[in-house]
Amino acid sequence: MQKSNLILCGMPLSGKSTIGELLSEKLDYTFIDTDRLIEEIYFRQGGSYLSVREIYQMADEEAFRELENEAVLMASKCQNTIISLGGGALIFEENRKLLKKTGTMIYLKASVDTLKQRLKESLPAVFQKEDPESSLRDLLEKREKFYQESSDIEFQVDGLNKNEIVSALSILIERNS
Repeated sequence: MQKSNLILCGMPLSGKSTIGELLSEKLDYTFIDTDRLIEEIYFRQGGSYLSVREIYQMADEEAFRELENEAVLMASKCQNTIISLGGGALIFEENRKLLKKTGTMIYLKASVDTLKQRLKESLPAVFQKEDPESSLRDLLEKREKFYQESSDIEFQVDGLNKNEIVSALSILIERNS
């Protein structure tokens, strides 16, 4: 299997979708966001789609993760694609193994402070609790080992805007090709 994909992993709010889309345009890759894939394929109701946030709220954790695993499997079959993973996709060993075979894994690492700032703009369902900052810290503590173990490239996004991140990643990707 050819290692042709670039796979972005990291916490919710780390910029995977935004950076993935911009990077795909710059590098002339196809772009797939596994969260959007879940929305498009599985939850079409009366001609409109439920958001991944709504799907997450409606389904229990196990059912949502099954949908996410299916989306990862579908995305992994692509080539020359930038894949933005849902934040929890790498908690499953089978996803980590599959994705490592199909592409270069890039961990968009964001500090809790950066993620906390971004919480003000967008509050993913997983953090819609009484204390979202505490939930964020707990989730980062549980998932970071999977991001670090899986990634070929770890890229710190703190203090950078999206254009700076895309430019720097483009250079890193070219060097690692």
